[in-house]
Amino acid sequence: MLYFEKFYIFCFVILTINAGKILSADDCGTKYGCFKIPNDCEDQDCDYLIKWKDNKDSTDFVMKTRALVSNFYYAIGFSYDRKMGDDCVVMCKYASTSSSTIEHYFNPHKEKTSEVLDSKNRSIGLSNLNITLSNDFLVCAFKRQKTAQDNPKYYDLNKMYYLLIAKGYLDPDNEPNDHKKNKYSSSYLIDFKTNYSTNASLVSFNLNKAHAIIMMTTWMILATSGILFSRYFKSFNQDLNCFGVQPWFFYHRLLMFSTVIFSLIGLAAIFYKNDWNWISTSLTTNFIHSVFGIASIGLALLQPIYAAFRPAIDHPKRPIFNWIHRSFGILSYLLAIISIALGLYIYMSGNQWVIVVGWVGWLIFLIILMEISNFKNRTNKEKTCLIKNQENDVEFVNKTSMLNGRLQLYIMIFHLAVTIILVSLIQFFLINQIDN
Repeated sequence: MLYFEKFYIFCFVILTINAGKILSADDCGTKYGCFKIPNDCEDQDCDYLIKWKDNKDSTDFVMKTRALVSNFYYAIGFSYDRKMGDDCVVMCKYASTSSSTIEHYFNPHKEKTSEVLDSKNRSIGLSNLNITLSNDFLVCAFKRQKTAQDNPKYYDLNKMYYLLIAKGYLDPDNEPNDHKKNKYSSSYLIDFKTNYSTNASLVSFNLNKAHAIIMMTTWMILATSGILFSRYFKSFNQDLNCFGVQPWFFYHRLLMFSTVIFSLIGLAAIFYKNDWNWISTSLTTNFIHSVFGIASIGLALLQPIYAAFRPAIDHPKRPIFNWIHRSFGILSYLLAIISIALGLYIYMSGNQWVIVVGWVGWLIFLIILMEISNFKNRTNKEKTCLIKNQENDVEFVNKTSMLNGRLQLYIMIFHLAVTIILVSLIQFFLINQIDN
């Protein structure tokens, strides 16, 4: 009996040591080829670790990642490019309430879905399957045959591919849900017959981030400032001349024209990321975000075109132009802010997107302050007209108007500081967020 106990302890220790070696990143580039995220991580510091080893007619794989809170999948894809579509996928499914499996899938061309590679044999070409969950890490190990006859969607690992990674939740039928985040690709094509390590490329997701950063900066800083200048600073430094126009109009035109240019750049970035295709209607929130964004940019693009044909200031149709120009501008701005909030809700982890909601609350408060100041200025102008012959009273009213004007300027400066800080904070969260 003592002999069997010693033998059991010996086997357990050996298995533990071997498991530790398999999960370690120390042999990357020597015994195994590896793909790690972060690129310089070691062992438990890695959020994702893929290891492979050539075995003649097959390839051994070990996949490790941080576990999600409920039933989820962890998948690798073999792709001809860095984007989802036309990819052969091996998916490891962990389900606490049912059996965990490793299965073969295929991502159709330009589709954001996955289909089973072989419905009769969901684990076609896979053997030695092993799934473990320990210390909040999921580990999936398997052997994949390099080729499979009569199935063109089963990619031959004698060829080179980009390696894709995705992680997300399973639906009640144990099928993968769409993964908003948690997606990476290798920087270059991988030869899985070698033991070279490769770095992660965040190109596709970085385009999402670039799009978000451009749109936030454009609409929350440039567009907001342009609108506020037009509404509240028409009397500011009226005696100055900026390229033939008053200062408020110069800044308004410059800021709003910049808004259009940068919005088109942000739009081009996200369309390029999606191969110039519109987002699928099946992704409801994403689709609504895109509709609001396109509508906003379309209205913004019309504004300078329409403004080029504005009537003279004393023309009888000038008030009609002013109302149309103002209405289109406000509608475009509201659609943009809603689209930004939806976009951050989609792509940011946690609840950091509520910072935008807080900023909107501050903006409403700012407008109330500015409107009160504007009302006082108008009242003071009316008083000036009524007491033209009373020099002391006129001087008092003028001083009051000047103080209100300075107050508006100080509020505007404070608003810009608050907005820049909040936008920078959101961008910091966005750039540095870890896709768990």
